[in-house]
Amino acid sequence: MGAAPVGAYLHHIGSTAVPGVPAKNIIDIQLTVNDLADVDPDAFEEAGFERRPIVIDHCPPGLDLAGGELRKAFYRSKGRPANLHIRENGRFNQRYSLLCRDFLRAHPIAASAYALIKQRLAQRFPDDVDFYYDIKDPVFDIMMEGANEWAKLIGWSEPPAD
Repeated sequence: MGAAPVGAYLHHIGSTAVPGVPAKNIIDIQLTVNDLADVDPDAFEEAGFERRPIVIDHCPPGLDLAGGELRKAFYRSKGRPANLHIRENGRFNQRYSLLCRDFLRAHPIAASAYALIKQRLAQRFPDDVDFYYDIKDPVFDIMMEGANEWAKLIGWSEPPAD
């Protein structure tokens, strides 16, 4: 990707990255960079991405994280439906999305339960994206408690770029 800073790399994240989990026709991609200050918004615009106003990720309740741990840049593709989440290497939110994906890939029952929650939320609140995330985020926070224990148990580390 010509717009990406030197040393940046990509991972496929989100529901489309977990086999068997239903998903909208939108691919989520995480671009890991060393420093968000190195991201050139104009280069991403020229590459076909529109910057969106999301600049911070959800913080799980009970965690006291430094502001930089949740910062990001968020873009939506003007072409094929895709969301581009740009996060800094080693930050809480950069690890969170990868660990969550890998945990769901390794735990099909958890992935099926998550899929059911997503489907029921979408059916019940098809036009209320804020409510969808009001429920989805805490569900992930619960799931991530198990994912963190699993990561310790197996010695999980960030996988190579996709």
